Amino acid sequence: MIQKAERLVRTIKTLDLMNSAWRHLRVEGLPKNPRAFAPMAAGQLDELWRVQA
Repeated sequence: MIQKAERLVRTIKTLDLMNSAWRHLRVEGLPKNPRAFAPMAAGQLDELWRVQA
């Protein structure tokens, strides 16, 4: 049970880091280069949704 709880905590922390990275990309990347933003964000979002599913 402890291993499952530890894995859950690691997963939640990882999701939080991924969300932070995506927010940073949106704030920093979108205004500077909107054409490059979509492909960069797509990979981040796909991975985030995959892990959350």
